[in-house]
Amino acid sequence: MDFAVWFFLLIAMQQNRNIRVKGLGSNQICENAHQVSEIWEAWAPKWFSSVSVSFEHPDTYEEDAQGKTMCFYSGGVDSTYSLLRQYLAGNKHSLLTVHGMDYKADDKGKFDSLKHGYNFKRQAWLRKK
Repeated sequence: MDFAVWFFLLIAMQQNRNIRVKGLGSNQICENAHQVSEIWEAWAPKWFSSVSVSFEHPDTYEEDAQGKTMCFYSGGVDSTYSLLRQYLAGNKHSLLTVHGMDYKADDKGKFDSLKHGYNFKRQAWLRKK
């Protein structure tokens, strides 16, 4: 049920409400989501508040996630650098982008371009040393 945290995190931050997931989930996800909410609150305190996250049934399967990362990806220089750094380090990674955060909700063209236009493995300039 970890996905539910990321799905609802921005909504909870906007409404200043904690997240309690009925189901099994990782304690590490709770900590990470809280840290992300603190960062967003520092960047945009008028729009976002830090929130706490918990699961009805906490699980400790963090050892399965070793070496995996998730990158909030906007398509900009900073997130591209972070993704590239993780890729070159050989880490497994997932991307999370939210339509309406880095791209305006009515800017479907740019968001679709982001979703469909990036394939790092086919980029010639990405070579491991």
